[in-house]
Amino acid sequence: MILALVPLSVLIVVIELALSNASKLKDSFDGLFSDRMRPISQLKVVSDAYAVSMVDALHKYRSGVFTEGQLGDEISTVLGVIQSIAEQINLLALNAAIEAARAWRATHRRPRSRFAA
Repeated sequence: MILALVPLSVLIVVIELALSNASKLKDSFDGLFSDRMRPISQLKVVSDAYAVSMVDALHKYRSGVFTEGQLGDEISTVLGVIQSIAEQINLLALNAAIEAARAWRATHRRPRSRFAA
């Protein structure tokens, strides 16, 4: 086997270099995806806050603090926010699909001949 002929110190250097490159690649992907995921994490924070608000409204209704009308208004508000979040997530998904298609196209584009018709 060829690896048996390579000194161990050389193999260690090659492995360290490969790990270093993998780490740099991971860091660059983390930066890219964290920029893309930031709006989604912000949506999650907002949706979590409205979920807590909804649970709080239900507790107030059960304890008699809210009337049925007030609870209905609170539910309508929360449902409106949920609809808005769903629309934003759909736009983010569409944007991600477009970016993925562009990236695929850029990596699979064949060089064109200057003589092509």
